[in-house]
Amino acid sequence: MDKETRKGVKNLIAVLETFKDIGGNQGLEVQTLLTFFYIALREKDDEKGLNVNTIGEMLGSTTATASRNITILNQGHIKSLRPGLGLVTAYEDPKCRIKKIVELTPKGKKLRDRLVEIIG
Repeated sequence: MDKETRKGVKNLIAVLETFKDIGGNQGLEVQTLLTFFYIALREKDDEKGLNVNTIGEMLGSTTATASRNITILNQGHIKSLRPGLGLVTAYEDPKCRIKKIVELTPKGKKLRDRLVEIIG
């Protein structure tokens, strides 16, 4: 493995370890991480969040799966012992009340910026 590839792998490990530290013993799934990255990418474009349906499409999954991942990244399941991570917030789309828009919280933006530093 050449030096550049080794550095890339080390950066990826550092990103994953950062999520491991944040998620604690929750064992975050790859889809949950991808959900965070898709939302973070949209934020970097200075656009207003993503709706849940769009996130589902980006994941190649259902809206229900996207909602589950957003719940984990947001406040967590109310009846669960697993608290949410507080990285995103979801609110009603002012143009269509049945849709939810998802954006990074200040904590999520801080994580995004830390990950950007790691990736370099």
